Amino acid sequence: MRTLKQWLIRGGRCAARLCLAGAASAALAGEITLLAGAIGDPAAIDGPVAIARLKGPQGIAVDRAGNIYVTDGHAIRKVSTDGEVSTFAGRADEWGRTDGAGGAARFNNPQGLAADAAGYLYVADRDNQAIRKITPAGLVSTLAGSATSMGSADGKGSAARFFRPSALAVDAAGNVFVADTRNFTLRRITPSGVVTTIAGRADPNNDRAAGYLDGPARAARFSFIEGIAVDAAGNVYVADNSTHVIRKLSTRGVVSTIAGQVGAVGSVDGSGASGSPCSRLR
Repeated sequence: MRTLKQWLIRGGRCAARLCLAGAASAALAGEITLLAGAIGDPAAIDGPVAIARLKGPQGIAVDRAGNIYVTDGHAIRKVSTDGEVSTFAGRADEWGRTDGAGGAARFNNPQGLAADAAGYLYVADRDNQAIRKITPAGLVSTLAGSATSMGSADGKGSAARFFRPSALAVDAAGNVFVADTRNFTLRRITPSGVVTTIAGRADPNNDRAAGYLDGPARAARFSFIEGIAVDAAGNVYVADNSTHVIRKLSTRGVVSTIAGQVGAVGSVDGSGASGSPCSRLR
């Protein structure tokens, strides 16, 4: 799935901007359109989509009402169903780690976003080494992790540690799954804030833990997970960036490779290992 940044870049050939009301039908038809922002004009400007500007969009999520949320600079921006762009929390050009309401809160290079069925947002606040939670009213709190310390410890709330978490997903029960990128692990946070490592292994020497190995969850190895999703059955899927493959963690606790070939960079379509869908972007 393309990030909003890629949509903006690739949508630059479109002559017209599509209003939000027609965005869904256009996406189904395979048409790429410019929804908000302007090519080559980075800024953090709120307002109608025709004049709004985005500074550096990364993660994206959509709530059940159809509102779009984007991590942009050090802020969370919102594109409402009526076509208005606003800063929902934080400030795009000012980093920090403060919890609070709306513009009083601060983030530090937030990346992934996910929305649950109740309208709460979850943010992978990468350089704060934390997972943040935002209520529908815009109140920001820290669900797990600590901005003052990186690490790999499991535990509840601020006792847990992360190392540059970059993506997350939420299941129907409200569990948050985190791609803990520099720990090379998958983490799960319960609704009460308890963090456990469910696949992969972190290592005090860090890069020694990176690798590629399918099998039982705790024996499996990953290398820079940068995308994550969970299906209705509870299976977790990850984009394993440095190995150029898509991996699956089943509900039985087994990790397998479902698409791509380890070390084979490319864009070939096909089934399973015959395709190479995950070219490294950086």
